[in-house]
Amino acid sequence: MIDCENLESAIRSVCDLFSCSAADLRLQLKQIEIDRIYREGGPDYPPDEFLYRELISSFGKPVYPKSICWFHLTRTYPGNDFNEGILPLGMALESIWDMIFRAFELTEHYDRLLSMKTQGVGNELYQLKVPDPFHWGPFAMLVKDVAFRAHRIGNHDYLKLPEIVEDICNCYLKKFGVSIHSDIEKALVPCIIKFKADTERDFGIRPAIYYVYKCINEEPVSQGSNTCFDAKGKVIPLGDIIKIEYIEMP
Repeated sequence: MIDCENLESAIRSVCDLFSCSAADLRLQLKQIEIDRIYREGGPDYPPDEFLYRELISSFGKPVYPKSICWFHLTRTYPGNDFNEGILPLGMALESIWDMIFRAFELTEHYDRLLSMKTQGVGNELYQLKVPDPFHWGPFAMLVKDVAFRAHRIGNHDYLKLPEIVEDICNCYLKKFGVSIHSDIEKALVPCIIKFKADTERDFGIRPAIYYVYKCINEEPVSQGSNTCFDAKGKVIPLGDIIKIEYIEMP
């Protein structure tokens, strides 16, 4: 299994795959100067592939992981136990609206939001995602640390607001001239759901190695040291959920 919850779990994962010790793995990766290699020309394949080939030359071919741990990033109401699993957007949309209505109950925004849901959300991204299962996910990250570095890496900040909730808030702002973004943020709490999923062949090994490399060399985690999961419109079953963690953000 590949588990990139933190550096220690990622090192254990890579060591298990390559049947090597943590000390040998650290030593091998410390000797590689990726920036210099690519600055001077480098090979015609990306750094994660370069590191993968270097480890194969040192330790032999790895065994393939049977499963991978993933991290679904969201913001939800306190105490949500996800007893139905993690639902794709098409199945979760009604509960998302219920969550929004709950946040604005007994406020002037409630009736406006209700009319907006009934009459149609005039937001291009909302209209793109809702009818098309291609956009339903659920989605998740390989590296948990990515959750806290969204702006630097260039990702959407899912712990701040899920995309579809932000789309609704953006539509509300455009239609009524009032921002409800901060209100919904205050009503919800950031949450990371760790789950496992089966994998095929060597998927996930390269970004896991690159994540370890970045960390032990005290370099910032990058897009190349992460990869994403797409359930393609299928439910992540409750039995596959390992941990639900509510995050206290600074």
